[in-house]
Amino acid sequence: MIFEHCIEKLPNHELIVEAKATAVCLNKDYRPTRVSPEFLSRLQLFSSVDNSG
Repeated sequence: MIFEHCIEKLPNHELIVEAKATAVCLNKDYRPTRVSPEFLSRLQLFSSVDNSG
């Protein structure tokens, strides 16, 4: 999963900082594993995509 963030200063939406984070799910042995459908559906409740600029 890749999370992209930006912080803008109002009122003119001046870009202050951009960041990108890569996250992985690990099993009990700390090995990469697929994201479970349940986790993904819950994660989508908190994510938003705003391409309005």
